[in-house]
Amino acid sequence: MRVSERGADLTDADATIQVAANFWRVLPAATLTANHVLTVGTTNAVVGDVITVTRLDVTAWTYAIVNGGVGAGTIITMPVSVRYWAKVAFDGTNWVLHSAGQMA
Repeated sequence: MRVSERGADLTDADATIQVAANFWRVLPAATLTANHVLTVGTTNAVVGDVITVTRLDVTAWTYAIVNGGVGAGTIITMPVSVRYWAKVAFDGTNWVLHSAGQMA
């Protein structure tokens, strides 16, 4: 696994991220004004890579993380109005849920 470094903050938009853009992303508080999707792409990903997404936003909108690999599909949808985190791991083909949970 490569070292987790914080990348640019996520915004109020659908987005695609790659591991080349660092391994930890944060959705700041009071960011969302609609439901959004974050696609985790496979460019430069290697087996064992883990990307962490931290949601500090507690607005009433969902934030879904989607696999950008050949299997596609939603990995997890972070619940509304809750600070939450999720880690996704690359298995060589697809991103899969590693772990997730609500923050206090």
